[in-house]
Amino acid sequence: MRTAEALGLRAFDASVLIAIVQDGARRGEAALSADVARRIEAAPAPTKPRADAVGAALSMISAALIAVALVALSVRWLLGG
Repeated sequence: MRTAEALGLRAFDASVLIAIVQDGARRGEAALSADVARRIEAAPAPTKPRADAVGAALSMISAALIAVALVALSVRWLLGG
């Protein structure tokens, strides 16, 4: 819910979106099928994201890049290269 709020969604709206996708999955629909996407579009639009959302996004991207580099180095080490 912190991520949703940082992106400008209220906790309630985020819960509604999660429920829409889960309902689609229960019905055997793809996560972004046309019907699920139509129902998501009916949800309220987010407000302007908070400034710390940008910082959080950069932190997540940095962490992902570091993880990829560590995996690559581990594979290289295990293969003796």
